[in-house]
Amino acid sequence: MFKVRHEQRKVSGRITVEMALLLPVVFLWITWLVFFMVFLMDMSAVKSETMRLADETSMVGSKNRTKSKEAASRRLAKRIKSRLLITNCENSSVEIGVSRVISEGTVSFRWPFSGNKPAGVHGLRFSGRSKTPADDWEEYLRMHIFAMEAKKETGNKQNRRNPRRK
Repeated sequence: MFKVRHEQRKVSGRITVEMALLLPVVFLWITWLVFFMVFLMDMSAVKSETMRLADETSMVGSKNRTKSKEAASRRLAKRIKSRLLITNCENSSVEIGVSRVISEGTVSFRWPFSGNKPAGVHGLRFSGRSKTPADDWEEYLRMHIFAMEAKKETGNKQNRRNPRRK
């Protein structure tokens, strides 16, 4: 009877060694998967905030759009930082042109250990960029009228030089 119990212990001991090697690997994969899923959530937050800010800024009137560039940059950085779970906002910027608004935000994983981050270690990084055309009908109308007036002026100058052409 003693020999039977001893053999049973050997069999169960083999499973213990296999589990001691297998479980840390499984836990690391599960942990990595959870962190990656949260990183995907942060990616979608950055993309949605850049799109939202680009749309909001493009709807501002043409006179106020250039004044609102700094305010839009601050607002984008604040919104992105408030929605991030496990990443840091590296930079955020807003470019405002006559015909388009571009907003961009970049996030990367935080360095999980205390101390300085080693050089050359970047980890996962995501950059969300949104480009929106200026959605201001007054500005489009003004540009269209300006183009028509410029076309008339060039036509009048040509007619003054050559009066026979009409």
